[in-house]
Amino acid sequence: MLTRQSVPSANPCATCVCENGEVTCDYKNCTQLSCDDQLRPEGQCCAACAEGHWLMNREVPGSNPALTTGISFSKKFIPHLLLSTQVYKWIPKYKEGESIPGNNACESCKCTQGKVVCTYTSCQTLTCTNKVTNPGKCCPDCVQVCKMNGKDYKEGENVPSDDPCQTCTCRNGDIDCVYNDCVPPKCPNTYTPKGKCCPECVQGCTMNGKTYKDGEAVPTKDPCENCTCNNGDVDCDYTACAPPPCDISYTPVAKCCPVCRTDCVRNGKTYKDGESVPDDNPCATCKCVKGVVKCGYKECTPLTCAASYRPKGECCAKCKEGCEKNGQKYEHGQTVPDSDPCKTCRCLSGEVKCDTISCPKLACYDTYKPAGRCCPRCKESCTRDGKTYEHGKPVPDADPCRNCTCDNGRVRCDIVVCPIMNCYVTVPQPGKCCPICKEYNKCKTTGQYAAEYKHGYNTPSEDPCKYCTCVDGKMECEDYACPKLTCGEYERIKPKGKCCQVCKEKKPCNKGPYGKDYDDGDYVPDYKPCKKCRCNYGNIECEDSKYGC
Repeated sequence: MLTRQSVPSANPCATCVCENGEVTCDYKNCTQLSCDDQLRPEGQCCAACAEGHWLMNREVPGSNPALTTGISFSKKFIPHLLLSTQVYKWIPKYKEGESIPGNNACESCKCTQGKVVCTYTSCQTLTCTNKVTNPGKCCPDCVQVCKMNGKDYKEGENVPSDDPCQTCTCRNGDIDCVYNDCVPPKCPNTYTPKGKCCPECVQGCTMNGKTYKDGEAVPTKDPCENCTCNNGDVDCDYTACAPPPCDISYTPVAKCCPVCRTDCVRNGKTYKDGESVPDDNPCATCKCVKGVVKCGYKECTPLTCAASYRPKGECCAKCKEGCEKNGQKYEHGQTVPDSDPCKTCRCLSGEVKCDTISCPKLACYDTYKPAGRCCPRCKESCTRDGKTYEHGKPVPDADPCRNCTCDNGRVRCDIVVCPIMNCYVTVPQPGKCCPICKEYNKCKTTGQYAAEYKHGYNTPSEDPCKYCTCVDGKMECEDYACPKLTCGEYERIKPKGKCCQVCKEKKPCNKGPYGKDYDDGDYVPDYKPCKKCRCNYGNIECEDSKYGC
């Protein structure tokens, strides 16, 4: 079934419908107006009379206003406007003294004697950093919003800071921050919580990795120690124990004070009060009585036989009885021979009882078992290279650094430990393990410094610019290297008999070798073997000699 439906149109004068698949439009005829100045409101079909005039001095480049919907125009100017490439502004008529809108927000205009007279607003200077000019306003205003990390904060609103000691506020578009002053807490232990500025009193204690609240009891390994958490510190006092009213007492596990013992302990075993306690004496009958083992003893009936014995584990003796083995009779307690050498047998109460011999562990490597004996014996001699050595005797070895001995049939060797030699160079000894110190020739000098010097020691020289060392009986000398001076050229002097210049103000080395004093820059002989030493501003400094040792 086909319907009739309205269709919107861009022409305000057209009324269009869709019928049978085809759009048809009717157009409205407007009444002719008698006024010269007409205005067609935007979205309306027909124009209406309007009061106003076109201002030529308001024209701006653009399209023809007569061809644009909502632009007023005048009949007498239509031919001109249709041919114009300028846009004209329509200014309504204003009465004398009436305000006229200006070109911008800073311009204030009035109708004065038929003319438009305008004045301009002067803006005051703002002290804020962030400024903005709002639409329709002439002068800028201070920005009343602060931005931080992409978020806006209003005037006077608190702005969060990464520093907990800062308090920041939004003021005139700027973030103004002040620092907080902390009052020291009145407690010995303090800490600063995360995210806070000022320290606080520690409200708990930590002991063995566990935290306890203030006032809470803190356990310790000592049961007599009573500890409490107090402002972050663990304060402890000790329990005073009163003596228990008994002779035998003990301290229970995890308890502080001793208590009276009601049970008994014998051979590591505990017996309750009144319980029987075994005794090594078979005639004793023992009980635990309030912590003390008390025993009573049995009396035996006298025997009428000539010989008696007391069986093991029994209190009273019995008459002796004999034994018989292989047709041979044995009295009670007599040894009975056996074919097994590892058994020892005796006649006990008419019965032959045997014990097996336990052989001791031997501390030797080679053993042998003698005929008719149960246990082996150590082989006491050692054999090496066809020769026999008795136990405890030294055994020769090809390595001079091993000391060998015959130890219960086996040769045992120990490594020789050489003593530390008090010399720099050692030489081996033929057929011996440890080296000996190498003997060097000494050096003898004549003249002013006539003396004898050991190998590696510094020796004085007649030439102050030569530094000499004794090397295996021969004096080896090298040119003296003067130290670098820190004073100016005119502050230096060269002492008589010296090689190098020194500063006028010098610092000698006092009490050197042999108690002698040395001037600044002098070489010091015999101070350290194999070292080259000299006095440098009051200190004896040494370096390795190029000749070695």
